[in-house]
Amino acid sequence: FLLKDPGRAIDDLEKLVKLLPNDKKATPKLVDSTNYFLGLAFMAKNRLNDARPYLAIVSKNKASEHRKEALKYLADLDFRQESWDKAVLDYEAYRKDFPGDKENIPLIDYRLGRAYRELKLYDKAVAALRRIPPKHEYHTTAMSIEIDSFFQEEKFSDVLKSFSRLEKIYPPESDFRKKDDFGTLLYMAGISHFKLKQYKDVVKRFGSLRKLF
Repeated sequence: FLLKDPGRAIDDLEKLVKLLPNDKKATPKLVDSTNYFLGLAFMAKNRLNDARPYLAIVSKNKASEHRKEALKYLADLDFRQESWDKAVLDYEAYRKDFPGDKENIPLIDYRLGRAYRELKLYDKAVAALRRIPPKHEYHTTAMSIEIDSFFQEEKFSDVLKSFSRLEKIYPPESDFRKKDDFGTLLYMAGISHFKLKQYKDVVKRFGSLRKLF
């Protein structure tokens, strides 16, 4: 019923939440499940602020059978709302408590990298992004954020090392090299060469950049 009519589910579950504290027969499992599914229903209706307290309660309950899902939904909620400090705490908690989740961990590392980048914690951003497997769908984007993180820190040698790795993955004829995203990274590489007084490489990089436009 949650998936078919989350609006109706919210009404029913909110009534249940109010009744359970006074019901001596209500088991902890029932209370926990009610909180979880109410949070889920609010998420389905995009009522994120309403979902947060219920998911938070379940995510802190070590005995909950829904804790894993609740913690991930809570972290995703933080990420969607750009609450970067909360997102990194929740995603790091998920990684610590559920390290064997090979399906979700790469995406979580990507989002950790994004969040740390927004918080200007560049070293942590790079560490998270480098955990993403090379063949994962977010690997290229992760490398782009990694290069940008080094650039923001003015670690120009590291910019060039990471950019060189990216060039090896995508040969000159690849479609990625024709995209604006690659052009932005190429610009960062050119500026990095300039900062390192590698002027011949500056000419080469900006020559390649000019050909893209």
